[in-house]
Amino acid sequence: MRWLRWIIVAVASALPGVGAAEPRILALPIDADGVPARQVAEVQAELDRALAELHGWSRIGLPAPPPCERSDEACLAEAGRAARADRIFAPSLRSLGGALVLAAVSVDPESGSAQRLTQAIAGSPAGAARELVVRAITPERWTGRLEVDAARGSEIWIDGVLHGSSPLEGAITGLVPGPHVLRVVRPGGGEARSYVEVRFGAATRVRVEPRSDDVTLVGVEPAPVAATALSEGPAAVAVDRDGGLPRGWTIAKWALLGGGAAVAAAGTIPAAAAGASLRERDALRDGSGSFPADARARQEELGRRYEARRSAATGLFVAGGAMLVGAGVLFAWEALLPGGERDERRDRAASVALTVSADGAGVVGRF
Repeated sequence: MRWLRWIIVAVASALPGVGAAEPRILALPIDADGVPARQVAEVQAELDRALAELHGWSRIGLPAPPPCERSDEACLAEAGRAARADRIFAPSLRSLGGALVLAAVSVDPESGSAQRLTQAIAGSPAGAARELVVRAITPERWTGRLEVDAARGSEIWIDGVLHGSSPLEGAITGLVPGPHVLRVVRPGGGEARSYVEVRFGAATRVRVEPRSDDVTLVGVEPAPVAATALSEGPAAVAVDRDGGLPRGWTIAKWALLGGGAAVAAAGTIPAAAAGASLRERDALRDGSGSFPADARARQEELGRRYEARRSAATGLFVAGGAMLVGAGVLFAWEALLPGGERDERRDRAASVALTVSADGAGVVGRF
C-alpha cells in the first residue's frame, strides 16, 4: 500500500495550508473629502492597479467596507482579523491648497500596530499610488538605485558607507528614496561631496567632474522591470473578492477532481485482478463443488491473492471517492457565491502591459 500513501501525499501537497500561503491584503476604498468624483475614481483605479501588481500578496474584498474611521486603528484591526487579513490598507484623499495629497493607514491586525503615510500627487497619480502602496505594505521594496561616474580608483561613499572604487560593477541598489550624502575620494587626495536625490523605482545617474569635483546630475532613468519593487517576489497575485474561493482552494478543487477520478480509475486494475483470481480459484473445484486435495495449496494461494487485490481496490475506491466528495464540496461552495460577482470574476480578462515613465518601469495588469 506504499503507492497509495504517495498518491495521498501528492494530492495533499496541492491543498492550501501545506505550503506557505500568500499574505492577504484587505484594501478599503478611498475616503475622499472635498475632491471631485472624477479625480477620486482616477486615483482609486491607480491604487487598484498598484495593489494588483504587488507580487507575493493576495487581495481580498468585503461586500461592504467596515464602519471604521481612518483614525480608529482598533476598529480597522478588528475588521482585518474578522476578514483573516494580514494587512489593512485604508487610503484617503484630500485637497490641500489646490494640491492633492494621498494618505494611507497600514494596520497589522495581529499586533494592532499602525503606520500612517502621506504622498503628494504631482501630475499623474500613477507614481504616487505605486509608491504609497509599496511604502505601506512592502517597505523593504521601497528602494532606488544610484550610478556614479567618477575617475578610476575613486572611492564611492554613500551616507558614510564605502561601496567600492570606481568603476563600480553596477548601480548601488537598496537605497531608500530621498536625499543621500555622496562622497567621492579620488586617488590623488581630491574629494567631492554632494547631496543626491534617489527616486523610487528609478536609477539616478551622477558624474563627478575631474577638474572641479562638482557632482553633476546626468539623468534619472527607469530601472529595469526585473528590478522594480512591484515585480519582485512570487509571480502571481490572486484576487479574492466578496467571498470567492482563494486561489489555493481553486487549485485544490481541480486537483481533488482530477486526482479523485484518477485514483478511482486506478482501483479498477486490482479489482479486475481480484476477479481473475476468484475465477481461477473456482475453476479448481471438482464436480461436487469441493477442492481436490492436490489443489488445496493452489486454492489457498489464490484466495490470499484475491483478498489482497480486493483490499487494494477497496482502498483506492474509498480514497478516490473521498477526493471527489471534497471536490464536490468546493464546487458547491463556489456555486453558492453571488451570481453576478462570480460571473464578473469569471468573465474578467487580465491584460498585462509594460509601462515606462519618469516614475519608473513596471508591469501593469488590469483585472
